Amino acid sequence: MDFSLNEIQQDIARLAEQILRRASTPERLKALEAGGQRLDRALWAELVEAGLAAVAIPEAHGGAGLGFFESCLVLEQVGRTVAAVPLPGHGVGLLALHRAGAEAALDELLAGEGWLAASARTDAGNSVRAEGGRLWGALGAVAFAEGARRLLLPARRDGAWQLYLIDPAQPGVRFEAQLTTAFEPRARVRLDGVAATAVGDAQLTEWVRERLIAATCAVQIGVLEEMIAMSTRYVSEREQFGAKIGSFQAVSHRMADCYIDLMNLRLLGHSAAAMLERQPLATLEVLAAQSWCAEAGHRVSASCQHVHGGMGHDRDYPLWRYAVWARHNELVHGGASETYAAIGAAIARAPAAAAL
Repeated sequence: MDFSLNEIQQDIARLAEQILRRASTPERLKALEAGGQRLDRALWAELVEAGLAAVAIPEAHGGAGLGFFESCLVLEQVGRTVAAVPLPGHGVGLLALHRAGAEAALDELLAGEGWLAASARTDAGNSVRAEGGRLWGALGAVAFAEGARRLLLPARRDGAWQLYLIDPAQPGVRFEAQLTTAFEPRARVRLDGVAATAVGDAQLTEWVRERLIAATCAVQIGVLEEMIAMSTRYVSEREQFGAKIGSFQAVSHRMADCYIDLMNLRLLGHSAAAMLERQPLATLEVLAAQSWCAEAGHRVSASCQHVHGGMGHDRDYPLWRYAVWARHNELVHGGASETYAAIGAAIARAPAAAAL
């Protein structure tokens, strides 16, 4: 597959990088983190104004009329700048509403500067059940839940999962803040008989899950790309024993391995995003990308910190922030072992399809 970017895709990526890099300086991110909530509302408003929060939504609804692949290119720039914005869940959630035909809800969300918090979690951390159009229970680790204009969450109804759209301003919705590896705002959402609108069934829940995973892989591509760039500059300048440490064979080989890992992740991440743009599900492609998101994230982060020495752990030097984000992206949808188990299960269900 040829993943060379066309002119429009290059322009979208450049615009995203310009806005995000200008706003997401180390000083700005440090101030947000010190304030207790890693959320840059001013930057989010700028992304909305520039149309980068709805890249894949049709122009008739106020979007850019592009696709999921282009959304992932913007998310790569979010990773390169580790920007404090709720773009992954918001972008995938808007696409889900459009697919479900919830046009009124979509238009309402696109009319303002707020965001949609989305989750497709259906494991033991989700106890939400639906009865008579109302929801009870709790769902943990929902990204950017507190402060969102709407929540898009899965709940069990008659033994099957469905997606529900919720107004978090109504009584009965409570948030419990949860600490994450990368300081991203997440919360356990508790629902006590709250009104909700069903927008999709179990198939749409899985549709959202695969796109959230692919979105995380896109962010990870940007995170690792920036870590490698930062480390390349460092080893080209740092001297030891009278020579640049980048000239040492062990260091140059390790950085080359990092680049190979990044290229593999980029190939699989772009492949998954392209497949999801063409068909509802691409389970094996998404899981393959997720496995490299975990493996490459772990190896590249360790290598980049290693070549930096103690500097890599100094919180006044920006590399540490990328290291915690690489770890966060590695584990947020399950680590490497869990992903390989899921790949095995998918192949066992349809071995003929996996061989093609």
